[in-house]
Amino acid sequence: MRENTIMSIAYASEMIEIVSESEVLTHEQLLRHIEILHDIIASYTFPSFEDMLDWHKHLMVGENFAGKVRNFPAGRYTSKGYEPYPTHSKDSIKRKFDVFNKVNKHTLMSIAEFHIQITESHPFLDGNGRIARLILNAHLHVSGFGMCLIDRDNKNDYLTCLENKNTKALAKFIEKYLVM
Repeated sequence: MRENTIMSIAYASEMIEIVSESEVLTHEQLLRHIEILHDIIASYTFPSFEDMLDWHKHLMVGENFAGKVRNFPAGRYTSKGYEPYPTHSKDSIKRKFDVFNKVNKHTLMSIAEFHIQITESHPFLDGNGRIARLILNAHLHVSGFGMCLIDRDNKNDYLTCLENKNTKALAKFIEKYLVM
């Protein structure tokens, strides 16, 4: 953990790399990601459902769906074909956060399991991966693990863990790519 939540230049550089390597972003979007990462570093509390909505609103500035949970069917094409995303209510997603956040100490396995649950719920029209990775890194940081660097070189391995809903493999992936 960083003393007094002051980011060193090297640590800030790592955080910028975490964001910029995993997504194609405009300069403004990158700055919004960095602002949220700074808030995560400064805060030693697990993110709430409300934090997730606020982060999404902050990242998706100008979009009419910013900060709003999707309430209609959607899906994606994977190596297994078309897979519909479940449609979850705000209450069911909020309950997942509440249950997870009641535990005082988390392991990489429990964080990986929660990350899979959040990515499976796919609550937003756009920005789900970015928000899920911010939540993942917030949980890792608050739990004292550091943050996970998901970049162009390892993103396919990360996505495979998610697609297969493999908590153990995801926990190993996270451990391998932790940045302290």
